[in-house]
Amino acid sequence: MPAKSIVQRLITSWHRDGPAGFTAVVAKNVGHYIGWSRVVARMKASDNRSRWFDKSIGVDTGGILEIGALSIRSRNAMHGNRYQATAVHVVEDFLDLLPPAVEEFCFIDFGAGKGRVLMVAARRPFLKVVGVEFAQELHAVAIDNIAHEDRARRAKAVECVHIDAVDFEPPPMPLVCYFYNPFGPTVMGVVIDRLMRSLRAQPRDAYVIYADPAHIGLFRRDPRWREIASHRAGVVLRFVPDQ
Repeated sequence: MPAKSIVQRLITSWHRDGPAGFTAVVAKNVGHYIGWSRVVARMKASDNRSRWFDKSIGVDTGGILEIGALSIRSRNAMHGNRYQATAVHVVEDFLDLLPPAVEEFCFIDFGAGKGRVLMVAARRPFLKVVGVEFAQELHAVAIDNIAHEDRARRAKAVECVHIDAVDFEPPPMPLVCYFYNPFGPTVMGVVIDRLMRSLRAQPRDAYVIYADPAHIGLFRRDPRWREIASHRAGVVLRFVPDQ
């Protein structure tokens, strides 16, 4: 990563998280270079499958964009993490860990970026695939990308919504929620709370795919979220309501 990007991220962390949070971010990034996150990063960097996926459809979902380089009109911009799409084969691995019958489920990608995960998920027979993205530039690219014809698409509907994740209301149908560490714990906590209110108001099946699960402790606070599968890049959880 260029030195300028590293400095920018550290400055953002200092203002966003304060001294204690800043220290945690530094520690995490050190761990990134010596732990499993480094393996994931290397895997993404050499991901020929993702490049082939883009070329086959005629889209561009690659690259890395820092939050500071994007146009975001949201009080939560400081809590967002940079754009870097999950490798195609990792998304496919996660989807394979779900139950085979997903025809009644809505798949939601929180922090949809350029729409790569949406297009991969749309190759499964979901009732609906929805992206949630608050950066205008990324949302515009996602809209253009999902408009491209993909003969392998099986989902009945695919869309991307330009909205802050804290304001997004999950639709009243069975859910698969996808997170690739899109934002910090403040926003993640609000999004989880809103999801929980929706599930209490209308009980239904719900799964969470959490890649690079930096804030998995927010789910572990509630025993109704059960980890049903693990992957080298994250975990899959299922919501099990009180009996």
